[in-house]
Amino acid sequence: MGIRGGEHHNLFRQLIRVSGFAEDANNATLASAIAFFTAWKLMKKGVWKKIYMSVQFVAISLSFSRTVLLGIVIAALLVLFADITRRKIKGVDTMIMTAVICSCFVAPYLPYSKILITVQTRFRMWRTAGSLFPKHPLLSSGLGSFRYFHGKKYHFSWMVQCHNIYWKILSEHGMIVFLFFKLLRKHLECVKTRYQRMIMLLYLIFACAFETVYLQFLC
Repeated sequence: MGIRGGEHHNLFRQLIRVSGFAEDANNATLASAIAFFTAWKLMKKGVWKKIYMSVQFVAISLSFSRTVLLGIVIAALLVLFADITRRKIKGVDTMIMTAVICSCFVAPYLPYSKILITVQTRFRMWRTAGSLFPKHPLLSSGLGSFRYFHGKKYHFSWMVQCHNIYWKILSEHGMIVFLFFKLLRKHLECVKTRYQRMIMLLYLIFACAFETVYLQFLC
């Protein structure tokens, strides 16, 4: 199972990105990246660690996602930033989380000229979700409303979600549900190590470009 053609190249320059059980190549890249960093941090040194990390690297290469790769780079830079500032700035993890989420709400309304087609498509979907939120800000337009309105506007219905968990919550669940991020803030207080911060940031950044509530490997 995978995605073929167009912009979809894996690291071996083949016109296919393998997804497997993850159902989407981007999801597969995220799962393999988390497994790679987990093995690097938690497994004991030895041949099995090298084999496992090699397998995950091949999996990342076959399912290669430029979005996830960019997320890894950004997450690594934010981890470095947190290491430098956490003793100087109280609540730096909460600040980073807030900045990541806010960037999603600003990005689709900025002027862009030359960006990837997949990014253009996402921004168009986010603007649709943004147009739904003001209509029913507290209790939302209801589950599945994005697919209905986006399909009606652009005359197709294969896009079942807006590829952004934050926009999805606002448009289909409303502000009341969006307040669950206050609960997430409490979990940020448990982030103590670089590994924990890296995994947290990988997910937060991934959630900017993809829908995460449907992922089987997170169930």
